[in-house]
Amino acid sequence: MRTAAELAAMLAEATGKPWELPAHVFQRLHALVANEMVRYIDGDVSPSGRAYTGTIVAFTDTRVLRADLKEAGRRDPNRRAVASVAVTSWARASLTCIALEPEEDRWRNTDDVWSGNSGPQWPAGAAATMEYPGREPLRLPMMENPPAVLRESFGEFIASLAADLALPGVCNHARTDADRS
Repeated sequence: MRTAAELAAMLAEATGKPWELPAHVFQRLHALVANEMVRYIDGDVSPSGRAYTGTIVAFTDTRVLRADLKEAGRRDPNRRAVASVAVTSWARASLTCIALEPEEDRWRNTDDVWSGNSGPQWPAGAAATMEYPGREPLRLPMMENPPAVLRESFGEFIASLAADLALPGVCNHARTDADRS
């Protein structure tokens, strides 16, 4: 990835949302992407006045990057220095679990969602949860209603995630019928 601006453009194209996120968000992500190509990028960010709160996730061939934004805004010379973005990176190959589960009180991963033929796209209303040791689970696509371009991108990308599954571990999201009652 050559520039932070390219990361911003990738996110806008993937999500269909022309967020005007501050440059420092993408500068931080770019610092950890280094010279690797971003294979998938996703985000769920909400505006809050002139600031943004939410999460952006990017995957390279070897790493996962997560940026958590909390009231991230543009630099204000009249405001005391503040850090509103935390970016972490970890090995993509440390993936221990991929789960396709329904969410309580939501329509994701219902039988109807998985009953249709979505072709090369990931089904609308479907989400996969990835677990990495010591990390909060990632649910992708992140947006409730992702555009077709993001669903197509994720449909192609998830096959490579299956290849990332590390040595057998405990999948905390796998529940038995007894757990559901």
